[in-house]
Amino acid sequence: MKGTKESEEAAGADEEQGHGLVIAPEEGRSYWQPEPANGYVIIKVEPRNAGIGGVSMSVQTVGVGGYVREHAHGENDEIIYVLGGTGTAVVDGERHPMVPGTTIFLGKCVKHTFINEGDGELRFTATILPVGLEDYFEAVGRPRRAGEPTPPAVPAARRRPRDRTQYGIQRPQMTDRAVAPPGWLVC
Repeated sequence: MKGTKESEEAAGADEEQGHGLVIAPEEGRSYWQPEPANGYVIIKVEPRNAGIGGVSMSVQTVGVGGYVREHAHGENDEIIYVLGGTGTAVVDGERHPMVPGTTIFLGKCVKHTFINEGDGELRFTATILPVGLEDYFEAVGRPRRAGEPTPPAVPAARRRPRDRTQYGIQRPQMTDRAVAPPGWLVC
């Protein structure tokens, strides 16, 4: 038995210890998001601050009357957890209420949109596996500082990268390889 315990301790010593991270509510890279979301995202956990490459997590708000355009992730699974507000998630054409405590799992290539139908912000976490969308939020957004007032809406066309496939994002109508722009992922 003694040999077994020593072997287990030796094996454990070779394993690298994980990384601990505590992030305050307004801490993290934050970006105002363009129309039609009219809200912001705070990137909480990502390779830059957690030293991991397999998962990222953000908190996103969608302004009153705003929505996240219908899209799909060709390379990522996504888990949404609603923190506050009310709205509707449309997942592969089916409508579901979004209220605090709702959890939504979105596998690769599942079309989805989130619509704020309440009278306050719709707020949720988004956990992405593997990472990749955090740089998209930076590419389409404007830097945000905690507590600053909501700026005038940013037209989406001015901020959207031409090739979103580097972020694993595709518009649902791009499912036909014959019409998909070069470099776009097709589900």
